[in-house]
Amino acid sequence: MFNFCPQCGQSQTVKAQDKTTYICNSCDWHFWNNPKAAVGIIIVRDNQILCGTRGIEPKKGKFDLPGGFVDYGEDPYDAAKREVREETGLEVNDLELVFVGTHEYLPNITTVDMIMVAKRWHGEPQPADDVAELTWQPITILASDLFAWPWPGLQAKIERTLQ
Repeated sequence: MFNFCPQCGQSQTVKAQDKTTYICNSCDWHFWNNPKAAVGIIIVRDNQILCGTRGIEPKKGKFDLPGGFVDYGEDPYDAAKREVREETGLEVNDLELVFVGTHEYLPNITTVDMIMVAKRWHGEPQPADDVAELTWQPITILASDLFAWPWPGLQAKIERTLQ
């Protein structure tokens, strides 16, 4: 996974101890392949959710929620607002955390996904950034093979939250 040590820069010295722990045989630096923090935002209109069609790999062409990675030092709620703005042009408020789960984003890279519902939003959605298209889909899309990531139980939690 690593061709160079991130600490000393030596080539071919990093050895995996397991799927999470790595050690450089040159400088003895220990580091970890921890999950990356990510956010996904549920925006609801008439019992449908706003989905983006992924414009890039991984999972290009599959449906996904607006969202993305949390930047270094960024509050997850601020990351959610930023990602929605970047990908849809919408402004969201009153975010409620409804689900936390994990999935493999790429081989050897996992994410911890914090899924939030935007209780209020305004603007007209327009696809931008890495989103090829935005469409309103039934909530059942979350459990479909057309959806990019498996989040078991998310659909039921969203349905309960929206009652």
